[in-house]
Amino acid sequence: MMNVRCCLIALTLAALLPSAQAMPNPADGPRFTSATLTLSGDNTPRQPITLDVAALKALPSITIRDVTITGHAGMVMRKIDSVTGVKLTTLLEKSRALPTEPENGKKLAVLATAGDDYRAVFSWQELFNSKNGDGVIVAYEIDGRPIGIDEGPIALFSLSDIRTGPRHVRWLKRIELKQLAP
Repeated sequence: MMNVRCCLIALTLAALLPSAQAMPNPADGPRFTSATLTLSGDNTPRQPITLDVAALKALPSITIRDVTITGHAGMVMRKIDSVTGVKLTTLLEKSRALPTEPENGKKLAVLATAGDDYRAVFSWQELFNSKNGDGVIVAYEIDGRPIGIDEGPIALFSLSDIRTGPRHVRWLKRIELKQLAP
């Protein structure tokens, strides 16, 4: 079994974060009401950085049009006119958590976690060394409106995937950069 340990960055994005699959439940408490970006490691700030929808909107945004969400078997689950947000690579670059040595990128994984602990995983190389990275969006708007209660206010979409549903993380709570042990 491969040993995984947390390395440079833990990005927590949450605001009223209930389950990625269920509707919000106010009884779920404070873990679903904060929006913080926590950075750790030698070359990263020691103080947490708060990111909410307003902070995301202040970053360079991207809008992807004609989005189809498909399930793991390829069934069309939903069609969306547009998704607007920030590329995940932009957030990672802004965090100053880039590997200092090129070889280190081969040992990194990015883990996106929802309020109910649903997870999607990306390799560092996939995000920064392929076209797939251009389609991984930390979104705050769908069809020109704030994301609704069933998905947000912040969600992650992996729109370059053939099947876009399995790595669609509703109620995005945290993004962590993990170093994979040799």
